[in-house]
Amino acid sequence: MGQHRIQGVSDEFIPSIDQLADLDSILAEGFGPEVQVGTVAGIITLNMVLSVEGVPFTPPNSSRTITINRSSPRVSSVSIGARSDSSFEVSIIGYSTPRSLSQVTLRFTPKPGGDLPTTTFSLDLGSTSTTWYQSLSSIQYGSLLKIVVPFTVQGDLSRLGSVAVSLTNREGASQEVSANF
Repeated sequence: MGQHRIQGVSDEFIPSIDQLADLDSILAEGFGPEVQVGTVAGIITLNMVLSVEGVPFTPPNSSRTITINRSSPRVSSVSIGARSDSSFEVSIIGYSTPRSLSQVTLRFTPKPGGDLPTTTFSLDLGSTSTTWYQSLSSIQYGSLLKIVVPFTVQGDLSRLGSVAVSLTNREGASQEVSANF
């Protein structure tokens, strides 16, 4: 029996006809598609159909399932955006696999020797996140999110040292991610 060439995205493998009968042997040789699964909770089913000399061939056990579990949100980055003498914005980028959020918490720390009258702010994101994640515009972004929280300050902005941000959904709270002023 001859050998047949299978071309993958980034690899090439030439299996024998016997190897074509078993998907596990093909994958064991390092041939297989690279799959980027994203960050939306759910189940992905992959079914492999090969072509041998132009004839479709479905190897036994050629179906694979990938499960993306629901999890607490992740904060990828926090930055201080636009600023003026009396205002600033905190920009948050992250994702939430169930495509829902309930809260954002921002905890401010003063510079050494300073103090702040209020250090923690929590904002309800329930209805806002539901509106966003149910919109057609959000589909292309999966569970990715960007939140910009504006603040107006009475007093001296130079007293602010850093802000730590966490996000919460039904699965739990993210780890805090900080940005310095």
